[in-house]
Amino acid sequence: MKATITVRHENLDEASKNYARVKTEGLTRFFERITKANMILDGKGAFQYVEVIASIPRSATLVSHAKNKDVKSAIDEAILKMEHQLSKLKSKIMDKHHGKK
Repeated sequence: MKATITVRHENLDEASKNYARVKTEGLTRFFERITKANMILDGKGAFQYVEVIASIPRSATLVSHAKNKDVKSAIDEAILKMEHQLSKLKSKIMDKHHGKK
């Protein structure tokens, strides 16, 4: 999986960028077929906005958003939302292949 971290409207220290990269790369624990994951960190005013986009071939492109005053909290919140979406998609695919409705 290719993980990309993009920072807009602010300068982010290397520790936070590495934290974001590790969290993004950890999404493969929930769904193995992710080919690309993008995390966009945007600091506008007092809040940090985080958007995570996961690309899955022959399926959907999933997007999660989070907003918080602390960048690490916003990252954790967006990753948690994405993990939930990936788990839901995986169970939907597994149920379809195993004949459950």
